[in-house]
Amino acid sequence: MELAILIVCILLLGVSLYGNYNLMKQNEVLEDQVTALQDVLDEIKDQVVDINTRLTEIDIKGSFEADDEVGFVFKEIREMANELSDVINEMYE
Repeated sequence: MELAILIVCILLLGVSLYGNYNLMKQNEVLEDQVTALQDVLDEIKDQVVDINTRLTEIDIKGSFEADDEVGFVFKEIREMANELSDVINEMYE
């Protein structure tokens, strides 16, 4: 009887070790994916900041924003860039 309990315990230990090993490997893969995704988000954030800076430099005199047709498109582009910047900043909080 004691031998049967010992064998069951050894089998359960082996199954547990195998399961934990697989979970550890999956966790490492997910950590690598998260790190890669963070790098991509950092790059996107830098590009959005650069776009906002360029838009400000381009329209330093306000001439694009004042024009009716061009101004509408310019304002929409600026709003989209600001919204994207806000979304990215929320991700980092």
